[in-house]
This record gives sequence, structure tokens and C-alpha cells, in this order.
Amino acid sequence: MSIYSCYLVDHAEILPKIPAVHPVMYCHHITVAYGIPRTSAFPEWVSAKVVGIAVDYQCQALVCEIDGTTERKSGGTFHITVSVKDGVKPVYSNDLIEKGWQPIDAPFAISAIPALVKDGIVSTAELP
Repeated sequence: MSIYSCYLVDHAEILPKIPAVHPVMYCHHITVAYGIPRTSAFPEWVSAKVVGIAVDYQCQALVCEIDGTTERKSGGTFHITVSVKDGVKPVYSNDLIEKGWQPIDAPFAISAIPALVKDGIVSTAELP
């Protein structure tokens, strides 16, 4: 199974401001790095905010700024897959964002809890 680092998000902070537009909702995490070693450490505690949106007939994703940047060190853009059409995998959000995204009028801060996902099991970092 895959191992990845991420920031868990609270959909209750997000969906009242930007509701899901597709029937299958995720709105769970911001990926930091995918396919990492089993011994990887948790990501650092950071400040996070939603700054943009990308949406099409298959997927809705929110672009996030982590400590002042939208770009992941591993490549790609920090984002949250909010919702997808039936049959669409959430990883499609990477392609959607690569095609372009729009800034939102009122960026907003969100909670971001450092986590590792190993074999489908989520572990979270201790508070600093």
C-alpha cells in the first residue's frame, strides 16, 4: 500500500464557505508527499489557508497555501479534493489544478494537522 504525508483538514471549516458541487465528497486532507518511505517523519506544524479553486464537470479542488506557498517540494500544488463525480478518482484533482485554477475573493485560514497515512491507517502528530 502507499504511504503519504499530509495535513488533515476539518470539512466543517471549509464546506460552509465553499460547498461541495459533486456527489462524492472527500474534503479530508492536503497531501504533502506521496510514496514516501515507511520511516518518514510527520510533516511540520504549519499555517494553512485556502486561496484558490479549480472546478470542472468531474472534480472540485481547493488550492491551499502552506506557510506562504502553494507549491509542494515534491512537485505539484497543495490542495484539497473537495468533491468528485461518481466514478472519478480524487487523484484527478492534480490534473485539474495543473490546467489552471482561480484565486478566491476571500482566502481563509484552516486547521491543518500533520499526519501520515500508512496502509490506509492515519496517524497524527502530537501537538507541539
